[in-house]
Amino acid sequence: MVSYNSRKQKPFVPYPFYSSVVDLASNNNVVVLCCALNDETRHMINREVMVALGKGVVIVNVARGAVIDEKQLLRCLMEGEIGGAVWMCLRMSLFSLNTFFPWIM
Repeated sequence: MVSYNSRKQKPFVPYPFYSSVVDLASNNNVVVLCCALNDETRHMINREVMVALGKGVVIVNVARGAVIDEKQLLRCLMEGEIGGAVWMCLRMSLFSLNTFFPWIM
Protein backbone atom coordinates (compact mmCIF):
# COMPACT_ATOMS: atom_id res chain seq x y z
CA MET A 1 0.00 0.00 0.00
CA VAL A 2 1.30 3.46 -0.84
CA SER A 3 0.60 6.24 1.64
CA TYR A 4 2.25 9.51 2.53
CA ASN A 5 2.94 12.21 5.09
CA SER A 6 3.24 15.89 4.29
CA ARG A 7 2.62 19.25 5.91
CA LYS A 8 -0.82 19.26 4.26
CA GLN A 9 -2.97 16.64 2.61
CA LYS A 10 -2.76 16.84 -1.18
CA PRO A 11 -6.29 16.70 -2.66
CA PHE A 12 -4.97 15.37 -5.99
CA VAL A 13 -3.06 12.43 -4.40
CA PRO A 14 -5.23 9.30 -4.29
CA TYR A 15 -3.25 7.56 -1.51
CA PRO A 16 -3.94 7.53 2.24
CA PHE A 17 -2.57 10.58 4.06
CA TYR A 18 -1.12 10.48 7.59
CA SER A 19 -0.71 13.76 9.41
CA SER A 20 2.13 12.44 11.59
CA VAL A 21 5.19 10.40 10.76
CA VAL A 22 4.47 8.12 13.74
CA ASP A 23 1.00 7.29 12.32
CA LEU A 24 2.53 6.68 8.90
CA ALA A 25 5.14 4.39 10.44
CA SER A 26 2.55 2.46 12.44
CA ASN A 27 0.53 1.64 9.31
CA ASN A 28 3.19 0.64 6.78
CA ASN A 29 5.76 -2.12 6.23
CA VAL A 30 8.30 -0.07 4.30
CA VAL A 31 9.05 3.63 4.71
CA VAL A 32 10.89 5.40 1.90
CA LEU A 33 12.16 8.86 2.75
CA CYS A 34 12.25 11.37 -0.12
CA CYS A 35 12.36 14.87 1.33
CA ALA A 36 14.53 17.92 1.69
CA LEU A 37 16.67 18.37 4.77
CA ASN A 38 15.61 21.41 6.79
CA ASP A 39 14.86 22.27 10.41
CA GLU A 40 11.48 20.56 10.16
CA THR A 41 12.82 17.29 8.75
CA ARG A 42 16.12 16.97 10.67
CA HIS A 43 15.86 13.74 12.73
CA MET A 44 12.25 13.36 11.56
CA ILE A 45 12.84 9.62 11.88
CA ASN A 46 13.66 9.35 15.57
CA ARG A 47 13.42 6.49 18.06
CA GLU A 48 9.67 7.00 18.55
CA VAL A 49 9.07 6.59 14.81
CA MET A 50 11.40 3.61 14.58
CA VAL A 51 9.68 1.81 17.44
CA ALA A 52 6.30 2.55 15.79
CA LEU A 53 7.64 0.91 12.63
CA GLY A 54 8.29 -2.35 14.41
CA LYS A 55 10.55 -5.30 13.83
CA GLY A 56 9.30 -6.33 10.40
CA VAL A 57 9.71 -2.93 8.78
CA VAL A 58 12.50 -1.55 6.62
CA ILE A 59 13.48 2.12 6.31
CA VAL A 60 14.87 3.25 2.94
CA ASN A 61 16.46 6.69 3.04
CA VAL A 62 17.15 8.32 -0.31
CA ALA A 63 16.94 11.76 1.31
CA ARG A 64 19.73 13.48 3.22
CA GLY A 65 21.34 11.46 6.01
CA ALA A 66 20.28 13.80 8.82
CA VAL A 67 16.59 13.10 8.18
CA ILE A 68 17.23 10.01 10.33
CA ASP A 69 18.69 10.18 13.82
CA GLU A 70 21.58 7.87 12.94
CA LYS A 71 22.59 7.04 16.50
CA GLN A 72 19.05 5.91 17.28
CA LEU A 73 18.88 4.04 13.97
CA LEU A 74 21.97 2.03 14.86
CA ARG A 75 20.66 1.36 18.36
CA CYS A 76 17.30 0.19 16.99
CA LEU A 77 19.07 -2.09 14.50
CA MET A 78 21.31 -3.55 17.19
CA GLU A 79 18.43 -4.05 19.63
CA GLY A 80 16.19 -5.59 16.95
CA GLU A 81 13.60 -2.81 17.18
CA ILE A 82 13.41 -2.50 13.38
CA GLY A 83 13.83 -5.04 10.61
CA GLY A 84 16.45 -3.23 8.54
CA ALA A 85 17.57 -0.01 6.94
CA VAL A 86 19.01 1.12 3.62
CA TRP A 87 20.50 4.55 3.21
CA MET A 88 22.47 6.38 0.57
CA CYS A 89 24.60 8.60 2.77
CA LEU A 90 25.77 8.33 6.33
CA ARG A 91 26.88 11.34 8.30
CA MET A 92 28.81 9.29 10.85
CA SER A 93 32.40 8.37 10.11
CA LEU A 94 33.65 4.81 10.27
CA PHE A 95 35.34 5.72 13.55
CA SER A 96 31.98 6.74 15.03
CA LEU A 97 30.38 3.57 13.71
CA ASN A 98 33.06 1.56 15.48
CA THR A 99 31.37 2.54 18.77
CA PHE A 100 28.28 0.63 17.70
CA PHE A 101 29.88 -2.08 15.55
CA PRO A 102 33.41 -2.91 16.82
CA TRP A 103 33.93 -5.42 13.98
CA ILE A 104 33.55 -2.70 11.32
CA MET A 105 37.18 -1.52 11.47
